[in-house]
Amino acid sequence: MNRIIENFSYLKETKSKSVYLDNAATTLCPDEVADYMANALKYNFANINRGSYKLAEEAFEKCESAKRKILRYFGVENDYLFVQTTGTTEAINIVERCFLEERIGEGDIILVSEYEHHSNYLPWRVACKKKGAILKNIPMDESGNIDVDSAICEAKGKIRMVAITHVSNVLGKKQNLEKAIESCKKNNIPILMSSIRYCNSILKSSIFHSPCAELIKNFNKRISLFC
Repeated sequence: MNRIIENFSYLKETKSKSVYLDNAATTLCPDEVADYMANALKYNFANINRGSYKLAEEAFEKCESAKRKILRYFGVENDYLFVQTTGTTEAINIVERCFLEERIGEGDIILVSEYEHHSNYLPWRVACKKKGAILKNIPMDESGNIDVDSAICEAKGKIRMVAITHVSNVLGKKQNLEKAIESCKKNNIPILMSSIRYCNSILKSSIFHSPCAELIKNFNKRISLFC
């Protein structure tokens, strides 16, 4: 624990008397990451993909290097599977507007889990209102688990999207994404997973090998950036 505390100036300054509990919003920034970001602003501050001069080329290579590390982490070989956005909300809105909007119509169904946060709820509500579609909740059991397979079977209508959160910032409950992906895959239904608070081997082995899956990952919820 002391080794972890040494990585965070805030915790060191407060002599670890403070407890930071707002990790659902964002995590504290480790000193190593803060130093790296400061150096990037000092020595690699240039627009990438726009210049042919030395500074721009160095900045571009730094960004590409970080991207390659992220792809390796998830076991992804093709970089076209990886899209960088400004955050989770923008990413989900892009999926709604660029992927779903042309595929959804009156009476169609979007399934969302009962515990969704606004970023993974409002875009689908707006889409349903605009297109005359139906937004349905996937209910939780007493333990906070959701059964995507049962929800798909019980829904009366064409399901155009399933949107779920891997770990709820309300309950802290981790869902079985592998099972959810399989349920959607066998029914040919796209699934969007907001996994901004969790990442493990299931994600690495399953997500990018499923043609119907979109994964939203926000790295400011991780303990460090891929520098």
